[in-house]
Amino acid sequence: ILTELTAAGAEPPTVTELTPRHGPKIGNVLRFLERSQRVVQVEPGRFYTIEGLQAVLDRLKGIMSQPREYTPAELREALGTSRKFLIPLLE
Repeated sequence: ILTELTAAGAEPPTVTELTPRHGPKIGNVLRFLERSQRVVQVEPGRFYTIEGLQAVLDRLKGIMSQPREYTPAELREALGTSRKFLIPLLE
């Protein structure tokens, strides 16, 4: 599971998407990994590895180097991801 989340980087699969490959107890495993500080839940049903989330946050900090307001569209384009992944990160 960690390997799959790591490979997904800034666009990790949801619990629903992981269930067919890892079984119905995937939610329990992810909550255990969260308590073990290996993953972080960014929105309901979507977990990032600690390293993956830090990489995305570091990229955002680099993009947002100028002290001004940034639109979600600018950040989405700079990160190369979709709104579905960006908005929960910004929240």
